Amino acid sequence: MTEEQAARIAAAGSAGKRPVTQEDIWLMKSVGNPAASPDGARLAVSVLSPAYDPAEEIWELWLLAADGKTPPRRLVRGSAPIGAPAWSPEGTRIAFATRREGDVAAQVYILPVDGGEAVRVTHWSGGARYPKWRPDGRAILFEADCAADGDPTPPKAGPRIFDAMPVRYWNKWLDERRPHPLVIELAEGAEPRDLIKDTAFARSAGFRGTFRSTERDTIETLAAQWAPDGKSVVFAAHLDADTMMHTTTQTGLFQVQASGGEPKRIGDPNESFAEPQFAKTGDALYVLRRRRATDSTLTQLARFSWPNPGKAASSRRPGTG
Repeated sequence: MTEEQAARIAAAGSAGKRPVTQEDIWLMKSVGNPAASPDGARLAVSVLSPAYDPAEEIWELWLLAADGKTPPRRLVRGSAPIGAPAWSPEGTRIAFATRREGDVAAQVYILPVDGGEAVRVTHWSGGARYPKWRPDGRAILFEADCAADGDPTPPKAGPRIFDAMPVRYWNKWLDERRPHPLVIELAEGAEPRDLIKDTAFARSAGFRGTFRSTERDTIETLAAQWAPDGKSVVFAAHLDADTMMHTTTQTGLFQVQASGGEPKRIGDPNESFAEPQFAKTGDALYVLRRRRATDSTLTQLARFSWPNPGKAASSRRPGTG
């Protein structure tokens, strides 16, 4: 260390400053992806206050003004992860997934934004995640891990025999359950409806979702979205994951009716699609399209016309990933 560097450190210390430590980084609050209200005026965002002991971590859901003129307001506080807040179409309620007292796994809750208690709307034994409001605000789409016959029960611990890939994703061991899209009507006594239960699609050996890494877990997802008319659901999934050891696999784009049934493929089966999102105008479906180049993967933003998708049109400025 030079004399000049030592002088700078001493000066910083005298001003009440100090070097950043590993502890500072580990305990730094983590902010999730913000969800904008339908009118764009407010944002809902989850915040994690980490701790060395996971039992001491604090999760919160905050309401922010998009223009920054109103102080933030905390809506929810708890010890379990709070994920994927979603605004109702009229902008008065927020759906989110978390685990509260009495819950074996995370469930979907609905909270009135301007006052009131959160109400649990799912009682799914395997847990629920990624809630999405139907455009009319009368039903919730969510994802859950299920066997092909719709059974959400996690398999018992013990020896396992794997006869196909993938076996695990990084440090997460996989089992026979896959992410399924489910819909529950917001009416008393309503039961969730598994949209792909007992289908050939769900029984396919190569069926898997895509993987997302969160602050504390790795989640397999379909990135499912309601179609603008609320009559079907679009999602992205593998049907060839069991061939990953000897060929390049593709993530296909699929549409399934809200009443359930066999999903129908959208787009070229030789191309890979991910992260579907509908335009607010309802006339387009945007996706990430990935193509293999000579020595890399070309990623483009692509657009399907809706409700009659044909061939996807590429964005003007592709990137590589």
